[in-house]
Amino acid sequence: KALFNCERQVEENIGSKVVETEFGINGVVNKAIVVEIKDSVLIYEALRFLSDSMKVNEGIKNFILNDSIENLAAVMFGKVFNSKVTNAFIFGNYLFLTECDEACLFYINSMVNNSNAAQNELFMAYAKDNLLVNFNYQAYYAVSKNKKNLKEIFAFTNDSTIKHFNKLSDCSINMSNYKNTLQFRTNIKYQQN
Repeated sequence: KALFNCERQVEENIGSKVVETEFGINGVVNKAIVVEIKDSVLIYEALRFLSDSMKVNEGIKNFILNDSIENLAAVMFGKVFNSKVTNAFIFGNYLFLTECDEACLFYINSMVNNSNAAQNELFMAYAKDNLLVNFNYQAYYAVSKNKKNLKEIFAFTNDSTIKHFNKLSDCSINMSNYKNTLQFRTNIKYQQN
């Protein structure tokens, strides 16, 4: 293991797309990082060296990362993400890094059952109308699905003004680097009466 340069092999096979997501399972918020990869065979080989054990769920190998790796997300991306990943699996041309077994199972089941954002009618309608420009970073919130978290999403609100946000459906913030200038775009969609 000491002679195998996993870090270099992983770095050389990371694609240009990275997504961080969070969702709730049994009242606990879990984060995951999804990374486009160039060569799944080489990433699979590196994961074998980076893991202590492996489970198979739905025919997909879930690697339990070695405890000696302090934080694979930090090794791969620096301090961009604050997720402490413990599990990893490959599906197609993507590497999924999750914080726990439950999150890993959630994503494996979602991929196997083709239950992803492309199948979410609400998100796809929003994307068709609002995600037409290229961006380097995007934060998207399905506000209508997270009514109880409105005060966290819109931290500048208080109890008397939060009612004005109850009819929001979706919102997103995009950032892009254009000639060394950051450009921001915010989209807010209201639910239709």
